[in-house]
Amino acid sequence: MKSPSDIKCRLILADDHALFRAGMKRMLEDTGHFSVVGEASDGKILQDKVRAIEHDMVVTDLSMPGANGFEAIEEIRKVNPQEKIVVLSMHKDRDLFKKALQLGIDGYILKEDVFEQMTHCLKMVMAGEKSYSPRMTNFITTDLARSESSELAYEILTKRELEIMRLLGKGESNREIADFLDLSVRTVETHRASIMRKMDFHNIQELVTYCVKNALVDES
Repeated sequence: MKSPSDIKCRLILADDHALFRAGMKRMLEDTGHFSVVGEASDGKILQDKVRAIEHDMVVTDLSMPGANGFEAIEEIRKVNPQEKIVVLSMHKDRDLFKKALQLGIDGYILKEDVFEQMTHCLKMVMAGEKSYSPRMTNFITTDLARSESSELAYEILTKRELEIMRLLGKGESNREIADFLDLSVRTVETHRASIMRKMDFHNIQELVTYCVKNALVDES
């Protein structure tokens, strides 16, 4: 019987460049954590593969002939709203990224960052988190922070980071949060630093103010 660590995440990989798909497949399978069970060169083929093959996640490019990645994602979402979908793209375009977010993608990795970030991204998504290339989250921070929308936190923070931010917003210390969540103080400090960086907070008061304005904590 296989242990959880032996179970591989089954991927369907879509990109119109066969050589790129081959390189991605080899890189991912060499980690021992992933198995590419299906490949597609356009959005229509991707939809067919998703229906026909048992899998855990879809990794797709946006620019493909025929039905493109956006069209494929939209159709896949109609059939299975819970489908885990990661976009792998060369585009650093703000509008394309926001459109992909509106379709409910779970991850967005730039092709130039693939070797440094792909494995981490897929593991995060399998764990139920969101994961985007840092250069893309800058777009979210710039656009949504201006509107002071709580949507920003839900878009770019992990579940644990959001939990810790709420506790920080209530005035809890690192030690109190660590005790409450049964974590080490160092782990809390690491999450806190990540929250400050992702949300572009310069001090704890900005964090508290954001939480209160967006009803992430009670004002009482």
